[in-house]
Amino acid sequence: MNSKPGQAFEAWRSADSAARSAEQRLQEAWSNYAQGLAAPPPNELIQEVAQLRKVAHERLTAAIAVIGTEAHDNRSSKPGPRTERPSSR
Repeated sequence: MNSKPGQAFEAWRSADSAARSAEQRLQEAWSNYAQGLAAPPPNELIQEVAQLRKVAHERLTAAIAVIGTEAHDNRSSKPGPRTERPSSR
């Protein structure tokens, strides 16, 4: 995908994937803690998850903006409805 919307979407998807991976690690750490198998998750992991999710959210917001801008530009470049009525001759 070489278009701006495609690039923005891929940037979000990549960031979202990284955030999901970290969230999975955090979920496993909490589960192990709840079962008495490990200490609570370290603050670094919690901060990593928060930061990665923040980046993913920012990239999603940017992708939505790019797609909205392109949609607006496409609507603006198309000719509008005819304002004159056709001749009845």
